[in-house]
Amino acid sequence: MPQKDFLPARDEAMSLWAINFGALIAVSAASYGLVLADSTALNPLITAFTTSLSTAKNPTTRTPASVAAKGTARAQLSADIRALVKRIQSNNTITAAQKVSLGITVPTHVRTPVSPPVTRPVLSVANMASRSLTLRVSDESTPTKRAKPSNVEGANVYSFVALAGTPPPADLSGWTYKGLARKSDFNCAFEAGDVGKVAHIRALWINSRGAGGPVSDEITGSIAA
Repeated sequence: MPQKDFLPARDEAMSLWAINFGALIAVSAASYGLVLADSTALNPLITAFTTSLSTAKNPTTRTPASVAAKGTARAQLSADIRALVKRIQSNNTITAAQKVSLGITVPTHVRTPVSPPVTRPVLSVANMASRSLTLRVSDESTPTKRAKPSNVEGANVYSFVALAGTPPPADLSGWTYKGLARKSDFNCAFEAGDVGKVAHIRALWINSRGAGGPVSDEITGSIAA
């Protein structure tokens, strides 16, 4: 979710926010990674905005011109503050407490970890056709449903094709990657030279970061012409 803008939307709140920001910078610009000249340039912009806001709010002085002047003053002040805040945010020595006192956003750089899948896919042959097998993929925790586990991108499907009686390698590195099954049905196509051989199929769930879970039990099917 995008972070909320640190600058208040209402003019009155913006005025109070800017006064607090300017006062802290004026007391010790260096502690916020800034210099005295930054405070010197900022203070007139705060004054111009607060003065124009007062003029625009007063019924006796409120005119289209005074309202426009207030808008211009706010835009100039906002631009200057955003430039200063960008420098503050890029300075790793500025603490979160200092940022809170200034009223600016405290960035959150820690990503929520995505755990690897902990369950195995359950495979079955849904259909057999010429040189292809259509797999049905479900999860061992909900074998009667077609839904994937939460936080799972899909199932990586692997095959090993050999003559009947030839055992497949124990390690999937010796198998052929057939693709990512994002839906419950997944088609495995084979070569003409594979006709009459046995296709051994296994799969494992992966999450959005590519981390894999435990490998499924093996299923087999004869490759038809």
